[in-house]
Amino acid sequence: MSKTGFVRRVDLLGRVVIPREVRLSLGINSGDTMVFNLLENRTVVMKKFSSLLDNIQPIMSVVEVLSQLTRSAIYVFDTDKLICENGQKKDKDLTPVFKKVIYKHTECRVNQIEIAPNTSVSGNFSPIIVNGDLLGGIIVNSESEKIRKTIQDFFQNYFS
Repeated sequence: MSKTGFVRRVDLLGRVVIPREVRLSLGINSGDTMVFNLLENRTVVMKKFSSLLDNIQPIMSVVEVLSQLTRSAIYVFDTDKLICENGQKKDKDLTPVFKKVIYKHTECRVNQIEIAPNTSVSGNFSPIIVNGDLLGGIIVNSESEKIRKTIQDFFQNYFS
């Protein structure tokens, strides 16, 4: 990388290729949604967009109530971070092992899996998929299939 950073041309359609090194270091994958913010000094800031993180306040409220009502531990995460645990906001990077579970897009039972550094959980995992897009997932530490399904349905309906 030079003093000025990575230099790329804009093509005729207005596209710019994000350098591989940047994509790898920031965990940007094909299909990820990006948000661009224009700052006053003609600077553009680009970052990954998370529908879940963008709606963290209502998510925290609902998860806190459901966690108390069901007496179940509930974990909510986007594709990169644990964002909510029992209604409390979190900001912990997910482990590579757990990211593999998320990207399988299938429900499963997890047992003492480390989802983030120093955070191991057991429970029923459900992906949150809306309009074919993987937003993240939930883990509900409850044997009740009905509780897990209710929480999963809430998220899918809220974001569709």
